[in-house]
Amino acid sequence: MALKKGTVLYNEGPKESSNGSQIFRLMREGNKENLDIAIGQQLTVGEEITAEEGQYLLNSSTWAFKEVGK
Repeated sequence: MALKKGTVLYNEGPKESSNGSQIFRLMREGNKENLDIAIGQQLTVGEEITAEEGQYLLNSSTWAFKEVGK
């Protein structure tokens, strides 16, 4: 199921507590600049990210992102 425009995602941080990273870098395709996402940051589908990028974040095996609203 595709994420709808206006859906908000929240970055909970790395899934492994031993990972000392504070930033998740979303490598974007095409001519878009990469997006650095800090722990605690919220992103809105259709504004900061596309629906496809949002789904990629939710499916990340190393970082925890959750849907927090619309």
